[in-house]
Amino acid sequence: MRVIFLITQAPFLYTETYELTLMGYVLHQCVIISVFSIISLFSGPIIQKLGARDCITKGVSLSGLSALGMVLVGLLAPKSPYLMTFFMSLGGLGAAVSYPVIFAGSLEIFPDIKGAASSVIMSMRSFLCFAFVALTSYLYNGNPLRIALIVLGGNIICLFLTPNLLRHEPFSGVTSPQNAS
Repeated sequence: MRVIFLITQAPFLYTETYELTLMGYVLHQCVIISVFSIISLFSGPIIQKLGARDCITKGVSLSGLSALGMVLVGLLAPKSPYLMTFFMSLGGLGAAVSYPVIFAGSLEIFPDIKGAASSVIMSMRSFLCFAFVALTSYLYNGNPLRIALIVLGGNIICLFLTPNLLRHEPFSGVTSPQNAS
């Protein structure tokens, strides 16, 4: 959900509400995208170390906590681009840890039709992105709290769906590779 915020409203929030220059905005976005990219680059070793189930639970939890942090920023420090960037980066870290495992594992729910499953998953993801872009664009008023509440709403949906995902193979087994003997 953070990606949607980055695409749709972040330029306005950072340049108008936070009154940053274009270069200042670019630097903040560079930090957020760099955190996501660097963690994604090392997702293989992270998954091997933590295990698929822990990557999902820790990643989704971290994303949820960062959304709560964004709400607090919206309430208590609505003019702080640094706090917003910190919590956006934290959420990116959570997404980078959990997304590769969730996507790969979701293909295993229907192992005989991985191509079709991948298409359906990406179509649903695109539809959700469209819906959140529309919602964010419609509700944006320059206040970071509104954006934070939309991100929190997306995270709440993820939190409700995660236990259902964890009941399916390959996530229903072990918690970490160390316990897999």
